[in-house]
Amino acid sequence: MVSGRGTHSSLFFGFVLIVLGAVFLLGNFGYLPHLRATMIVGAAFALGGLAFIFGFITNSRSWGLLIPGFTLLGLGTLIGLDSIAPGAQQLWGGSIFLGSIGLAFLAVLPFQHGQWWPLIPAGSLFTLATVAALGTHRLGGDYAAAVFFLGLAATFVLVFFYGEAARLTPAGAKAGLAPTRWAVIPAACLVGLSFISFIGWSRFFNVFWPVALILAGLAILLGGRR
Repeated sequence: MVSGRGTHSSLFFGFVLIVLGAVFLLGNFGYLPHLRATMIVGAAFALGGLAFIFGFITNSRSWGLLIPGFTLLGLGTLIGLDSIAPGAQQLWGGSIFLGSIGLAFLAVLPFQHGQWWPLIPAGSLFTLATVAALGTHRLGGDYAAAVFFLGLAATFVLVFFYGEAARLTPAGAKAGLAPTRWAVIPAACLVGLSFISFIGWSRFFNVFWPVALILAGLAILLGGRR
């Protein structure tokens, strides 16, 4: 006997297949002359993504369906964008696709019962999407690296706050969630790497080594006096 949720999912998948078949059939017989092939393919991917998301709506325990759902939506948008706005795909295509996958992991987060792990791929993908968007404006390599490291640092800061907040809730205390204070260390290191990338590695080393030698000499002198 098929459950109600399974029946709803089957009906939606069947509806998607019927719509796609009808569109392809009309296009092949010339009844949709202004409809480009890329628009049809983009719509097919988008409808496939909606089918996965609908499958999650009918069964909230299957949160894994959100990842292919949002990914296919992003891919469909990316393919169809070239037909709607020529040239926009080259400018924003990478950001749209990466951002859609990041959004998928972010949508998974509320269903993980205080677990912080979806923030890592979500933050990393949003950071890459930002770097890709800035790269279209010919952002320099050092500045792109600075934005990349800063975005990853912000990700670990979110892991720290989200994990600690979830751990202090009654449900988190009952589940025995581990503390996330460790996330401050990679966040600080990444902020340092972002600063170094911003000012330039050569300029940093021009200052770092002389200062390191001075500090080492002071340490030796103070140790000798003691």
